[in-house]
Amino acid sequence: MGYYMEMRSCDFFIAKENLNHIAEAIRGMLGDVWTKGSGGCYQGGQTLSKHYSWVDNTELANADTAEKAFKAWRWEAQFDGEGNIVDLCFDGEKLGDDEQFFQTIAPWVKDGSYIEMSGEDGALWRWTFNNGEMREKTPDIRW
Repeated sequence: MGYYMEMRSCDFFIAKENLNHIAEAIRGMLGDVWTKGSGGCYQGGQTLSKHYSWVDNTELANADTAEKAFKAWRWEAQFDGEGNIVDLCFDGEKLGDDEQFFQTIAPWVKDGSYIEMSGEDGALWRWTFNNGEMREKTPDIRW
């Protein structure tokens, strides 16, 4: 089960000097997994473990760089020659807790950055970054 999505376009930037903050913030999300994560392992009506949907807690806990932390969340970061993140590629299939991920890193994402997605039912949305916050926007399409 789940909701299939794919990335349509992206204009994204994180400066090299912020990458250590990013890795630390993403790893820090593990402390909130029981209250904010929507994935988990269940048996007999009992919750055995919790995780963020489609994220491997062990891989995330061991992510010592921003690049590895992004990868644990199914996003591949592309770097320029100076070490800045200048693009992202979605390396998954389904929508998980990606909104929480982007809210966590928003303080270090360059204003005006966005990630445009489409869903299996034709829905379109963008995660946009401004003033240290991430917002989800949907288009108004008129024929």
